[in-house]
Amino acid sequence: MIIIIVVLINLLMEYSLRGINHFLKMPMLAFLLILNYLPYYALLEHAIGIFRLKDYQFWILAQIFGLIWQLVSVAALFYPPLIFGFNVGVLFINNLIWWPTLQALFAFYIARRLVPGIDRQDPLLSRTSVVIFFVAYLLISFSFHIFAPGLLYPQIYQALILIVLVVLLSRVFVKSIKSNPKIHSVFTPSRFLDLLSMFTISYLIISFLYFTKDQSIHSTTILNMQALRINVPVSTLITLMLLIYRIKTKKSIPL
Repeated sequence: MIIIIVVLINLLMEYSLRGINHFLKMPMLAFLLILNYLPYYALLEHAIGIFRLKDYQFWILAQIFGLIWQLVSVAALFYPPLIFGFNVGVLFINNLIWWPTLQALFAFYIARRLVPGIDRQDPLLSRTSVVIFFVAYLLISFSFHIFAPGLLYPQIYQALILIVLVVLLSRVFVKSIKSNPKIHSVFTPSRFLDLLSMFTISYLIISFLYFTKDQSIHSTTILNMQALRINVPVSTLITLMLLIYRIKTKKSIPL
């Protein structure tokens, strides 16, 4: 159930930028996004259980998956303006704000808040299932090229940089989980995070329904530019609030 909730939250996040008009025009994209989300978030949920992940470890793992997606799928990261071969604006909003923070870490908090009694004592997936889900994630991610032909592929040096980042982050992740305690942590909700969650979901619904003007192609996809102009500062503010909460309370964001 928690995976389904996270998938639905992410679908809402995606379409808060595209709008209800795009959803009604191209409903098959939503189906492809769901197929992409399911193995990804199942693997993250599995990792939370077997590795007893803290928030920063979870963030690193989500970042690894994001970099892999950019390596094999349709990534705006390689579209101008470029600095040292990458779009810094996309790198900031996608790789710091959206994917690992709001679409993974915060989405799992919200989902766990809705399903507080979930049991993670037993592994969600078998080893064979982990391999199958990961391969499915790669194949479905790559399939986005079919629906968006003629797009830019990363140059060799860009791909090598991403691969190096994945390897380095993977080493950091593996090293960090070796020190994790053997017991599962107790999920303790936060009133502040609850209020921030309600604000976030309310904003996403409003954006999905009402911020639907100036629809155009932006790098690799069709977006409502009105929603994008509002979403970037709002998403940054939400992420900043999460960071302030983390620093001030010195508590992990519960997963």
